[in-house]
Amino acid sequence: MNVLMNFKKDTTGLCAMLTRYINFLDVVEKKNWTPSVNWPANKNWLESGENIWPMLFQQQTTDLEFTKHYTENFNIKEWHESMPNDDNIVRYMVEIPKHGKFQNLYPRNKTLANKLISKYIKPRKSIMRKVDLCCLNHIEGNRTIGVHCRGPGRLHGGVGKLHTLLGIDGVPYEEYFNILDDHIQDYDKIFLATDADVVRSVFKKRYGNLVTWETHELPTEGEAHASRNARYTNPSAKKLFEMCLIDMYTLSRCDLFVFGNSNVPLYVQCLNADLITKCVYDYDILKRVK
Repeated sequence: MNVLMNFKKDTTGLCAMLTRYINFLDVVEKKNWTPSVNWPANKNWLESGENIWPMLFQQQTTDLEFTKHYTENFNIKEWHESMPNDDNIVRYMVEIPKHGKFQNLYPRNKTLANKLISKYIKPRKSIMRKVDLCCLNHIEGNRTIGVHCRGPGRLHGGVGKLHTLLGIDGVPYEEYFNILDDHIQDYDKIFLATDADVVRSVFKKRYGNLVTWETHELPTEGEAHASRNARYTNPSAKKLFEMCLIDMYTLSRCDLFVFGNSNVPLYVQCLNADLITKCVYDYDILKRVK
């Protein structure tokens, strides 16, 4: 049966979409369905109305008319919200005694997620060539720590409650630095992926020439894809999300991965189930917070 996953009623970023879509692909695999994706760019993006998915990923049909030829048509937001928490392969909530529920920052089943990505979510060959070039320029021949750190474009990066409990105000730079300082003597490079130019400046000031990144053009604060920012800049969704894919695949090939809260590191961990990781948030600490 041919099925269509429709992203058009939701304008969240690429990785939020992908982590939700992986759950749907588990059902696709079990039912032997043939999936395709329709993701029209929202009105604030340069490609307004065009299907973004085939610009980034291999898909047999790129014509929007294909939406008429599917046996079942799903909406990702509605489908995801109807899922029981225990069925989530990637994103799921954990209960911390005395403090409530928090999103787990490690995928529940990254081995299964990796299998589904390898079969159904294949970036275009032109993008993978850029990934290979990025790795050649930045990490090949070096023991590298990959770092993902989101900027202040979204206040507290969606973890305001967690930051309040841990006494963190804004981007948790010190938490990153503590981990990096403990490990950097065993590595040659730090590959930094971020959505904000200000983060690059902070890491460069701290680690100098040890830190490198792919030369994407970034907004100062981050969250360029968000509607509140995109309406002023009219960014290219294809360009933004292609940059994200290049960074994620490069991070997945690093020797150690250090990360905070974001759907990006969730997806990176699914790309390489054997990747050694360090999260800046230690949920065990919360169990000792009164």
